Amino acid sequence: IDLSKCTVSLHEQNDLKHAIDIYASEKSFIVIASTQILQNEWFNAIFQSCETIRSTAPENDHEIAVAPIWVPDTIEDKCCICKSDFNIWRRRHHCRKCG
Repeated sequence: IDLSKCTVSLHEQNDLKHAIDIYASEKSFIVIASTQILQNEWFNAIFQSCETIRSTAPENDHEIAVAPIWVPDTIEDKCCICKSDFNIWRRRHHCRKCG
């Protein structure tokens, strides 16, 4: 993963404890630590690495386009963009890009 084009954030949804969202252009994913302490250590290490690499990148190289994190069908019951409920006609696999 190109860390100069990577962003990291603490997972804000309550469905996963000690999770970190990692967004990159190649692939975005969630990392789950076993404890809050490890979550903070991992987050800080990844965040600092991204910032260090970005600080040495040319100014015009800071734009970041990231891949969405894949969400299993069982997690969402409506489209994250249009907020429409999934049903027999509006199926989940048609909204994968939305999350």
